[in-house]
Amino acid sequence: MPTEKTESSVNVAEMAFEKAMQELERIVGELEKGSVSLDESVRLYALGKALQERCEKLLADAEANGIGPEFRKLTDAAERHGLYLRPWKRSLMITPQANRSRMLYTLETRPTRAGELRGWLAPEAFAEFFPPLTEEEVTRELGQSRRLMLSANGVDRLAEGLDRLFARILSSVERSEEDRGEDGGEHAA
Repeated sequence: MPTEKTESSVNVAEMAFEKAMQELERIVGELEKGSVSLDESVRLYALGKALQERCEKLLADAEANGIGPEFRKLTDAAERHGLYLRPWKRSLMITPQANRSRMLYTLETRPTRAGELRGWLAPEAFAEFFPPLTEEEVTRELGQSRRLMLSANGVDRLAEGLDRLFARILSSVERSEEDRGEDGGEHAA
């Protein structure tokens, strides 16, 4: 007899934040369609609940330590730009989708004694995975590869810098597509 995957066979506690959110969205979609049996609906609901709790835990830890809004601002920036959120015990590593073990920046849920958000920044990784960008350009926008200790203003500057860099990437991609369209042969009527 084949065994169904149960909530106990899925290690929700070890699941990456983004993966947990994607799985939760998939479960909600299945439940909304109403195309699953009652038993499967109950199982999916339990799994969905566990996934929701996993996703909220890291954010709650940052909130409890007084840096929730700052932490959320930088996780929102990562999600907005399609980056991967990889949770660790007390930190969240932001990585490119192409290599989920390569840090772009990391956020810790425990602040400095002065109440600043701690983390790490790796401009060279941005240049490596987002080819329109150079390491120098990323360094000018975000700062050098270093340990981060960010006040609320520093968090704002980092989030704004991320937005500017990803706007440049998008602009570069759009220009490349336009150039290919012009060079790719005219489709005259």
